[in-house]
Amino acid sequence: MNVTDPVFAQWQSTAQSGELEYHVSKKPKPDRKLEKLNRLLFESFGFKAGDLADKTVVDIGAGSHLRTRFFTDAQIHAVEPLADAYMEQIPWCELKHANVIHTIPAEQRIDQLTGKADLVVCINVLDHTYDPETILDNIHSYLHEDGQFLLSVDLHGETLDGMHPVELTDTSLADMLIEQKFTIDHGYRYLSHRRSYGHGDALTFIAHKRRPGEPEENSVTIQDLRTPGQLRTERLLLRGHSICRRIKRVLTGESRAVRRLLGRAA
Repeated sequence: MNVTDPVFAQWQSTAQSGELEYHVSKKPKPDRKLEKLNRLLFESFGFKAGDLADKTVVDIGAGSHLRTRFFTDAQIHAVEPLADAYMEQIPWCELKHANVIHTIPAEQRIDQLTGKADLVVCINVLDHTYDPETILDNIHSYLHEDGQFLLSVDLHGETLDGMHPVELTDTSLADMLIEQKFTIDHGYRYLSHRRSYGHGDALTFIAHKRRPGEPEENSVTIQDLRTPGQLRTERLLLRGHSICRRIKRVLTGESRAVRRLLGRAA
């Protein structure tokens, strides 16, 4: 993808402004339940809290809730273009717990991290960016030879909300990793506790820098973290919540359709 000024401007004006509004106005404050889900998330991908003690973790697109705090005694570098705004406008913002904060887009290379990372984490981020190939290239440069890369993102097809400018599939995501000289070790579909981070289906790859002699292809079988029964139950619950929200909007007068009908009647 060739990044042009209009592409960056669109990302900055629409996607980033939307992210800021969401985190400031709608993002729930982390509590024990959220921390438990965060722990279960990393553990379902094969990580333990003490795995990265005294090691370097790079959190790409860290957001306001610093997921990588899961790793006890790790040296956390948070890469978040909205970091200053989050820390200024969100009283509970967890970025203050990072050892180093880089307030730049993930598309910009951080030279001081070259070859330093034991783990790079990129969770629910790549579909919100404007140049995923460059981000993967940067991540490849951050990892040392034995480092790991955790990439987890929602696959949701094309959206028109401006918040998700990148459309990804399981094939295109794997191809990008292979093209950027990664070897994929594990693949997971869905999350341990729900279908996705927001909408669509979550897909996760654990990878490392390709070593000499390793094949330039993806041979990993993707493992489902949710059973068909769990997915059916989740769909029913979501439909139920959707119906309840619609009824509430009608009763409180928030429904646009009801307002239009009342306006015509008047």
